[in-house]
Amino acid sequence: MLSHVLPIKDVENAIRAAHHIVYNRGMNVYRLHVFGGLDKDPKYVGRCKSVIKELKLENYVTLHGAAMKFFVFPKSDLFLNSSFSEGLPMAILEAEMAKVPVVCTDVG
Repeated sequence: MLSHVLPIKDVENAIRAAHHIVYNRGMNVYRLHVFGGLDKDPKYVGRCKSVIKELKLENYVTLHGAAMKFFVFPKSDLFLNSSFSEGLPMAILEAEMAKVPVVCTDVG
């Protein structure tokens, strides 16, 4: 994921989906790496960190903070966008340009 950690980006839902993938589907090789600003909504970031801990996902989900997309995409197997709302989803377009498969919510 390449997204600021904000409620509109629904990072918490992506974390909960990771729990389902790892624990219900048994895909223990799954990793969710979230690259994006952690300073815009500290309360929401704290909630996301609490969910990671509560669901025992510390080994599977990492909130990295901001990163350059040009370093992230080449190492990605998949690009996830869990947003509630998007205008022009530049990150999705950039992922597609980098030939990274995209999974996203139906927004726009």
